[in-house]
Amino acid sequence: MGIGLQKFILLPSGTPVSSNSSPDSPYEHFLGQVVVDPGGESDNESDADSIQLDRLECDPDEFKIVTPPAGDVPLCEFCSKDLIIDDSLFECETVVDSTGEERAALDLSSFRPKQWHDSLRGSLYEKGRKEGDASGWIHSGSQAHENSMEGHYREFCAGGDNPRIVTPPALPELSGPSAKECQFCARLEELFRKEYGERPWWNSPDSVIRFYVQYEWVQRRTTISERRPENEEPSEIRIRGKLDCMVVIAQPPDLDQDHANVFKFDVEAWPGTSRDWLHIRKSPLDPSGAVSDMNIHFIKRCIDKCAKDHKGCRDKLSDSHYVPTRLLDVGRSDGMARLVEKSQIPLDGSQLKYATLSYCWGSGLTLKTTKETKDEHSKVGIVVHSMPQTFQDAIEVVRKLGIRYLWIDALCIIQDIPEDWEAESVKMCDIFANSYITVSAAISTSSSESFLQRPQRNLLNLPFRSSLIPDVCGIYSIQLDGRNGSPKNIDLSHTMWHSRAWVWQEQIMSTRQLIFAEKGFQFRCNNGIRLERGPTTNDPEMSLNGGSNNINYWKVLLKEFTNRNISFPKDRLAAVSGVAKYIQNFQEEAGSSMKYLGGLWLDSEFEKFCAHLLWVCEKPAPSYKHMSACLLNEEQYCAPSWSWASRDKGVDFRWKSRPAFQVMRHDLQPACSDAMVRVKYGSSIVLRGLVGQPPAIPNSGRFNDTAGRWSSRWDAVTPDGTLYFWLDWMPSKEDPQEIDRQSNLELFLTSIEPNLDADGKRSAYGLLLLKFEDGHYRRVGMFQHHGDIEWFESLPYCDVKIH
Repeated sequence: MGIGLQKFILLPSGTPVSSNSSPDSPYEHFLGQVVVDPGGESDNESDADSIQLDRLECDPDEFKIVTPPAGDVPLCEFCSKDLIIDDSLFECETVVDSTGEERAALDLSSFRPKQWHDSLRGSLYEKGRKEGDASGWIHSGSQAHENSMEGHYREFCAGGDNPRIVTPPALPELSGPSAKECQFCARLEELFRKEYGERPWWNSPDSVIRFYVQYEWVQRRTTISERRPENEEPSEIRIRGKLDCMVVIAQPPDLDQDHANVFKFDVEAWPGTSRDWLHIRKSPLDPSGAVSDMNIHFIKRCIDKCAKDHKGCRDKLSDSHYVPTRLLDVGRSDGMARLVEKSQIPLDGSQLKYATLSYCWGSGLTLKTTKETKDEHSKVGIVVHSMPQTFQDAIEVVRKLGIRYLWIDALCIIQDIPEDWEAESVKMCDIFANSYITVSAAISTSSSESFLQRPQRNLLNLPFRSSLIPDVCGIYSIQLDGRNGSPKNIDLSHTMWHSRAWVWQEQIMSTRQLIFAEKGFQFRCNNGIRLERGPTTNDPEMSLNGGSNNINYWKVLLKEFTNRNISFPKDRLAAVSGVAKYIQNFQEEAGSSMKYLGGLWLDSEFEKFCAHLLWVCEKPAPSYKHMSACLLNEEQYCAPSWSWASRDKGVDFRWKSRPAFQVMRHDLQPACSDAMVRVKYGSSIVLRGLVGQPPAIPNSGRFNDTAGRWSSRWDAVTPDGTLYFWLDWMPSKEDPQEIDRQSNLELFLTSIEPNLDADGKRSAYGLLLLKFEDGHYRRVGMFQHHGDIEWFESLPYCDVKIH
């Protein structure tokens, strides 16, 4: 994660708007005042439960929080003016705290800007471009519901009203004698060199960079009201505000005066007068460690509140009395962990509290439960301090949380018994859904790494004393590494853990997750995300909820899953089998006759099956030989060619149209014991529909490497329209058999758009088939024909057996 750099455009009125968002976007970024997405790091009150808990609500003395000394901060003359917050732009107000006592507070609505530089003049912005009321509040929201919330936003910046100028390439203003001891100047020098050092103007003697340093506050007023007569006062008004971040607004010479770059830096503070007075919401990480007493106290409160108050999380649990086949008993005091069978676990009729571990195996995991080690792990136990470090960290976490049992796949599944491995694979949905908490080692790339160790953070600690009430003083910190992203993706998108296919299933099935990332932990559940650093959101986008309608999102789930990495492509069905079993159970409870066939869902009307058949490889195999290996090599085989699981690349789905075929029969036998995990080589399906050779081959057309969402499309013009081909491999001119191979392609029509478009044309879709040496067909691509589709009626109906 790095500096939050964004490019901004200044509108003619002086109001800047982000160049990468549309004018109608509800949350746009502005110079001089930045509107942040309240679904990100802000006070989203649409679900009060998601913002009730704060890690720093506890008494700091109770947990011995180590705050940095105020001391003398080595800042240059300019940074001393720009970085030390001046609250004289505001006024005081009297508020009543939770104890009923009156106290003074900073009134954010009283902000009085100084004379701004013309191009950075502060102004208000409203979602929908409507005018605010006389108080300067911005109105947004809807009164569509009987009880509704209407959010009003006000954003403004303070500080940095005069530009600073630096001259590349030496940047003496940031690296010269007057600035060499300044920590912030040193960071700016590093930042500007990295961002602009390769630009053509960098070594020009006339080039300068102008920049401003400002602090951004965001204030939100929420009106909660019932439907009432016009002009009647609302029932409740809540006002919340925060100091969001510090920004550096840079205008390099290759941007005109109406454009600028903005670099964002998080502002943090420990509990105290400066934090409360300045409305700082983000908090530093506890220097005592990820599982400090304070953090464990906070995590326990999050879990307890979720278990008690979150109906959606309780509904997620498929079986409130579920117990996995095996668990590790880590509650012993002799330094051992023992593998126990379900029958050995004492139950009292209530739900068993056990934890699960989600992690990356890595290449050197030697501690596993096998036929040879099972008895030792069960009777003698495993010495905890001899385990891989990831396992040791997980045991430390669950012990501190007061949880006795832990499920780790490498130890709770007998790895060299295929039947046990397959049986436990399809139970993954229940194992993670019913886990009391899933501990996720996001920061680790292998089981030998610790996920509780965090790198040193680059913080600039600054003193503060109010100019309005001198007794209000303290310190706050600027995170010089830059601003983190949305809570939904913070510290995760770049991790190996987040890219693993097996982890995908663990993520969406877990009811509660405790994710340890580089810059803090996250607690996630169906009700929201709570970060160690403070911000929360109620939009986790992580969990698969209970219900039979999950099948409607199957294509979306598969797009995410197939774009993740998996060490053994033949395990692709196994890595999604838990989710498939979870969905199947709800389908059966709803009385559905739908069947799961090799990663696709077969329904009686063939509509969903048709949509699931029409997948496209986002990155085709580099050669025909590479593609056919996964179809003809029994060792690499995972699923029949018409299943997305037969490819080791990411797939995507686009089309949904009326089926034009029938499924006559199917034969999918399990490779070992369960066809949901892996099917036997030679599995097949028989489809009845229109079949024939295309009027053109892909190589006769034009390769379109910028076509829509995929780069593998061939466009061939025919007398009846245009044929679009998506091949599952990249054709090679050096392959002498390529033209003959394409000449033997056959089209199998799967669906037709029911309506004509504006040009009076329609589209037909289907599979590209190729007959292999064994006499059976394989799916090798997909096609779309757009134009006059009547010529399809001349094709014969055939039964096609596809392997």
